[in-house]
Amino acid sequence: MVIAQVERSPSRMPRDAKSPNGLPRGALSSHLQVSLSDPSIGDKFSVERLGTSGRGLVSVPSIVHGAPETAEESRETLFRLQRMAGFESQNFDPQDNDLEREFQVHRTDSDYALAEFWKWAISCLIGLSMGCIGFAVDWGINLLNDAKYQSTASVLRSHGGFWAPFATFVSISIGYAIVAGSLVAFVEPLAAGSGIPEIKTYLNGIHIKGLLTVKTLVAKLVGVVFSIAAGLIAGKEGPFVHGGGIVGGGLGGMGSQTLWELLRGKVVPKARRRWGGFFHNDAEHRDFTAIGTAAGVATAFAAPIGGLLFTIEEGASFYSTSIFWRGFLSTCIGVLTLHFLVSCAEHPGEVLTTHFGRYRDFGLYTDSLAFYGSRMFYYVWDLPIFVGMGAVGGLMGPCSSKSMSKSPSSDMFTFRSGPPFGVSRK
Repeated sequence: MVIAQVERSPSRMPRDAKSPNGLPRGALSSHLQVSLSDPSIGDKFSVERLGTSGRGLVSVPSIVHGAPETAEESRETLFRLQRMAGFESQNFDPQDNDLEREFQVHRTDSDYALAEFWKWAISCLIGLSMGCIGFAVDWGINLLNDAKYQSTASVLRSHGGFWAPFATFVSISIGYAIVAGSLVAFVEPLAAGSGIPEIKTYLNGIHIKGLLTVKTLVAKLVGVVFSIAAGLIAGKEGPFVHGGGIVGGGLGGMGSQTLWELLRGKVVPKARRRWGGFFHNDAEHRDFTAIGTAAGVATAFAAPIGGLLFTIEEGASFYSTSIFWRGFLSTCIGVLTLHFLVSCAEHPGEVLTTHFGRYRDFGLYTDSLAFYGSRMFYYVWDLPIFVGMGAVGGLMGPCSSKSMSKSPSSDMFTFRSGPPFGVSRK
């Protein structure tokens, strides 16, 4: 791509020559910030202008390879350059330099252990946060729907007929839709759509500016609440993928650029290293974002394994067993938190006697199996017992392997190096 202006005697021009908008002539910044509505844009960048003879210009061939030939092509070229400035390539390669090696060599064992602890702790926080967000979104949808139906029923009781209740119902739905559309049009355009393609783009190495900000999260979730309450053909599954990625990336970095901008730099919302501020490079941010998307899908469908498989198969191109286990922990905690909050909302003040785990008929094909599944439940005070059983089972594995490796009978399974049978060492 060639965007140039040929000068007859460049030595006569001052070095700090400025364009009409105050930018250096010929600089890339002038190309990116030029107004597409400028009527003289064709005279500045197109081959038609370069091909004419005039003061300060020389004739050039009618076709310059890669250069826009008309003013319209110049506008299209500059529009593409301006769009490209909104994207950023991520560096997922491990850092390998003298400074990084020096830092890693002098890290203590306690620092490594603390970093590993926060990897798992942040994964738990991601699941906990998505469970609370899922409950808040469901509560908001029910609240708006109740207000709409109660208003319609009130008009129906007081006026009767068809048109007055119908107009009330439609008017409230249109109002909800206007709120949802205004959030996308005027607050954050990146909150439009499901967000799944954008998250997949980020997980594969391209970051769109503003994609993982708090403003995008708020606009996305509030817009979903009003869209569903308005009766639009929309669901929360796709937006929860995007919302989970924002939550995962924010908690993984233990900081927020949006809050820093809102506070005008007076307070830096960033955790110290001892409180989880370990993970700031692109690869670690990508991993936590992937865990967040898994937790988002899991809370949307109440399916912890399905959410994790969606992220591994459809989202993340960079897979590791560490992401798998931490993601599974996050999805399980997210679904458990969501079910716990829903049960507490349905039976307030009866947490210790509430039957948890009864609504597990998703995927059961017959009424008899669904009825059988509804009779299998647990109490909230059973959860520490389940956690203890899992911890004991996990400890038994390495203990058993350690004891077998030290037992004399394990020598029969040890392969010793040496010559084959019948071959002398001489």
